[in-house]
Amino acid sequence: ALDVYKRQGFMELPVVDLGEWRSNPSARDGIVATVRHACEDAGFLAITGTGLDVQIESARTEARRFFQASHDHKMSVAAGNEPYGYFPMLSEALGYAADVEGSPDLREAFSCGPSQAPPARLQNLDGPMAEVVDFCYHPTPWPAFCSLESALGGFHEAASAVGAELLGIMSLALGLLGDELAKAASAGEHSNSSRAIWYPKLKQAPLVGQDRCGAHSDTGALTLLYADGPGLELQPRSAGGGAEGAGAEGTWFPVEVPAGGIVVNIGDLLQLLSGEKWKSTPHRVRAPMIGSPENQDRLSLVCFVILSADFEIAPGLTQGGYLMSHFKRWGRNNAEERLVGSKL
Repeated sequence: ALDVYKRQGFMELPVVDLGEWRSNPSARDGIVATVRHACEDAGFLAITGTGLDVQIESARTEARRFFQASHDHKMSVAAGNEPYGYFPMLSEALGYAADVEGSPDLREAFSCGPSQAPPARLQNLDGPMAEVVDFCYHPTPWPAFCSLESALGGFHEAASAVGAELLGIMSLALGLLGDELAKAASAGEHSNSSRAIWYPKLKQAPLVGQDRCGAHSDTGALTLLYADGPGLELQPRSAGGGAEGAGAEGTWFPVEVPAGGIVVNIGDLLQLLSGEKWKSTPHRVRAPMIGSPENQDRLSLVCFVILSADFEIAPGLTQGGYLMSHFKRWGRNNAEERLVGSKL
């Protein structure tokens, strides 16, 4: 049974203090054990002592400024069919039961990608891998009317470094020799992306089954998440694919995060590399009831730690190819006509 259930109905995540990892070598074996257990159990943990406070505050300020700008200003950097840029309200439906026309997610977002060029070995390619590299390293259309590039870009770089550090710990937890994962997540190699996501206070009731962010697992190695409000839920699952422990299949548990903590969850890549011992756990952001205290504006900052585009997950399957296929599979539309006068 999951021992992260501390009280009925809620999930309190195991906590790892990166400050202690960096300063106290005698604590490292215990930290590796905590990470291993968390990844085998719920696939989620919380981290403190990251050193990201300044970057988070700056990114929060500029992201709010961006999302409060006019629709025309934001659409000047719209992503369209590309992975990076602005994704307007009602333009995406993420997850296993994505229905972008009938039940789009209740959020808007801005995504950014790697600031560096692909590694030399991935430049000037032909064939399918060239498309994958173009996707993973597509330029980000930063807005000129605010300082989102320096703020969200600064968060992206700093959080990416923390992600590489975490992968070093996770390599030890997996019993891997060498630092292959950390190298593939290092600057100049990774194809990480980051996102600022705005969940506005709802003015009318959501549709049945409609979420702020639909149920899904992540496609990369791991994800770092900061959120300034509640709403994140996860669905622990056993090795057989269902929920385990206190949660029957289909049960969702709200996540509690310590003050100043950042949520970390492993993605599909680490589940595959672990031989399915680690769990890439389904999660979502539920839509609140109109009259509930949870119905407030909510901002999250996310860094997706994604290894080198040519990192082999399985024979014939690369990290970049897996990422691109999932992006194209999940529902997206322009939502331009539906946005005008939207009460959501």
